[in-house]
Formats: sequence, C-alpha cells, structure tokens
Amino acid sequence: MKTAGVSCHPWMMANNRGMRRLSFHPIRFGEIKQAQGLFCKVFGDQQIRRVDFLRDLDYVYNRENLRNCVAVTDRGRLVAHTAGRPAEVLLDGAVLKWASYGHVMARPEYRGCGVGTRMNRTVWGWLRKRGADGVFISGSRGLYLRMGAVTSGNYYRFRLETRKWKTVRPVRLGLSMRPGRLSDIADLVRLHRRERTGFIRKPVDFASLLRQRYSNLSYMTLWMIFERGRPVAYAALSAGKRPHFFDGIMDYAGSRAALFFAIPALMRRAGMRVGPITVSAGDDEFLLLLRSLRFKESWSPVIGVHVLLDPIRLISRLRPYFLNRLGSEVSQGLKFRGRGHAFEFSFGRERFRVRDLKSLTLLVMGDCPEKWDRALPGKGALGGILKRVFPIPFPIIGLNWI
Repeated sequence: MKTAGVSCHPWMMANNRGMRRLSFHPIRFGEIKQAQGLFCKVFGDQQIRRVDFLRDLDYVYNRENLRNCVAVTDRGRLVAHTAGRPAEVLLDGAVLKWASYGHVMARPEYRGCGVGTRMNRTVWGWLRKRGADGVFISGSRGLYLRMGAVTSGNYYRFRLETRKWKTVRPVRLGLSMRPGRLSDIADLVRLHRRERTGFIRKPVDFASLLRQRYSNLSYMTLWMIFERGRPVAYAALSAGKRPHFFDGIMDYAGSRAALFFAIPALMRRAGMRVGPITVSAGDDEFLLLLRSLRFKESWSPVIGVHVLLDPIRLISRLRPYFLNRLGSEVSQGLKFRGRGHAFEFSFGRERFRVRDLKSLTLLVMGDCPEKWDRALPGKGALGGILKRVFPIPFPIIGLNWI
C-alpha cells in the first residue's frame, strides 16, 4: 500500500479506538464488487483493461477460496482487502503446502495506520492454520520485509532468440500445436501431476485463462503441444497487446524436449522474435537444452518475496525429498530444530546455526550463488550435506501469481 504523503484518519490515531471499530473477516461474496472497485482505484495505472474479479480472477475469487481473502470493513463499508491462494507443490518426492498472496490495498484514509500489517498477520495466520508452510508475495514492499519476508529464489532467466534455433537439426518429432481450449483442462492438470517439481494445479487455475486469454493482469495465450496427436506439453505466452506485468513464456509443463523444439514456432505465432523465460535451477533437462543454444543467461530470484510460516513443519515435510537426495542413513542423521528466534541443523556432533527467519529463508529458497556458498559451513560433512538439498528446486510461480 502506498503511504507517502497520506495521513491516516484522525479517529485511527486516537489510542487505536478506530482500529477496534474495524471488522477483519473472510470476504463475503456480496463484498467482492466493493473489493473490485477499490482494486481498480488503487491499481488502475497497472491495468491494461478494467479487471472483473469474477470473470478474470476466478482462480482467487471462487467460493472455495474466499475464506483465504480478508475484507476489512468500517460500519459495513469495505475499506481494505487482501487475498491469499493456497496450493500444493510437488518437490522431488515431497509435497509442500504453499500460498500466493497479493492485492494488498486500502482506502487512502486508512493507510499508514497498521491496517496492512494486521491484514497480513490475519491472512498469514489463516493460511498457517490450514497447513501452509510458506507464502509467495507478489510485491516487495518494506511492510513485508519488516514482517520477515525476503527476496529469495534460485532461478535462471534466459533471453530467447528464435534465430538461434536455426542451428538445431532435430529429428522429426511429429509435433503440432494449437491454442488451448476449455476441453484441455483435464490434460493440463494431468501434465502437472507428472512433473517432478511443480505446482499441483486444479481446473480453476486454467479456466479463466482459457476463456479470456487473460491472466495475472496480462493478455496471455496457452498453447497445447502435441506429439503425434497426444498432448505432451503446454506453454503460456504473454505477448502483444502491450502486456504490463509479464512478457515471454510465463508458465509451462510437460515434456521439456517437446517444449524446447516447439518454442520458436510458438514465439513466431505470438509475434515474438526475442523473449524471456524463467527456469527453476532444479529443472536440469530444460536448463541443459536451453544452454545448448548459448542464450544470454542470468541468475534470478523470484519476482517478489517469500516468507516461511512454519519452518519446523516445512523441514519435516521435506523429509521424502532429503531421502531421495541423501539416502536413508544420511537423511535420518540430519536434524533440525528451532532455538528461540534462531534455528539449528545438526549431523552427528556437527552444528550449523541459522541466526533468524530471513537467513533460513535464503538458505532454503536460494540466494545469489556467491553469497549462498559463503553462508555454508566450510569444514566437515554438514556443509556438503546442506549443499546437496538446498536451495530446494522450487518451481517457477507462473500462473500461481496473484
């Protein structure tokens, strides 16, 4: 929320009496239009068309998810709002609970008075109780950073150029492609279920994109990729019609080889000769294919911030992932516990102290590789063990952005 040059309402400043008058509750269906109106006023300069929450954002504002969205009302009038969106993440044998978070907004006279902080605590508390281990926040404001969030992640961003595919001589794969349809939803969900790491998607995650060709405040087209008539991959591209937030390949799943060889044709159909793609550092096959063409490449954090809601539960849920990476004996010997506001990993007699939540987030989710390497123990077995499991190969946020 923007606060510069805005003073909160006088009644809010008097011993918090105004704050006590506010109601913080899960948004009701009848309040969605008020939230939409406030959104269009607060974020109007960021919209490429007037957003309709029920038409364009049904992956957030469906009846099942309304309990994760807070409405703040003053005598029945909606004055602030924010939204959460929980999901499950497949992670190389483990299943994590994660959530996206955004649309943090308030009327001007209610800014700078602690309403945003209380909204964050309220929704994060709901999400934690419902099992979320962490939250991705689409912004990076100081408000989130003061509450424990941190810019983190372990991704690589490539500048794709269609001309470089001319050097590739692939065997004919029988690939074909077309824009996605609502009838493809079952195949899209199935493709994600087969990912080694990725969000476990639901039909509602794709419905508005397929209907409207609009998602994440950007015009976007989802392309189905077929091999001899069988759906094997998809890619969502945002290009043309001046997309505001995203450009390039926004989201994908399925066969990386099929996707790799389909990319130049997809870009041409979208009117792109050059465009970006972000790839998780754990996506080894796709990274190898893209690096074979020597595209311009850079390490990248997530566009936003992460905050861990329950570190102890998160590490517990990562145990199947540790088992796959370390083997039975070593994974059982790796211990983790909280020590006040700090945390500690141990293996046998070795100890590694992590001083606070932000440091733990950077260790688990990823930081600039040079900084990250220096943060690990330089001697003993524990440093090598932690380097084999962290940063976790968290998938790209893609369509799970709010």
